[in-house]
Amino acid sequence: MHDGGPDRWALFPWFEEHGTDHVYPDDLADLRDLSPYGRVFRHYADDPPYAVLGYAGQKFRVRPDLVTPITSAHGAILDVGATVQVIADGSPARILEVAWHHEKQAPFYQLRVNGRKKSKRYWPDDIEPANS
Repeated sequence: MHDGGPDRWALFPWFEEHGTDHVYPDDLADLRDLSPYGRVFRHYADDPPYAVLGYAGQKFRVRPDLVTPITSAHGAILDVGATVQVIADGSPARILEVAWHHEKQAPFYQLRVNGRKKSKRYWPDDIEPANS
């Protein structure tokens, strides 16, 4: 098994029409529930014949043919669950979702700010990791 390290990120643009053989059978129901298209996954490892991707505390074994590595020209990608601060007003927040904007080649985030889920898209320049 090749460990991908903590800073590898990927897209897995899978739809049911691609076939269920792209996903390890025990992970299929959870991946269906997640709707993976457009989400940014942490690429944990390669464990042939699968790649191990993670999102929001879950891990999924998937065939690597649909795994698309990504990097952001806008700095580090932050993970679901990370505690951040909204730069504009200093509000504490937690990342609920991480998605990919193909045109901007950047992640965007959905946050819970001051305990409330926000519908606004937050970009890397809008947030920073919170001070511990």
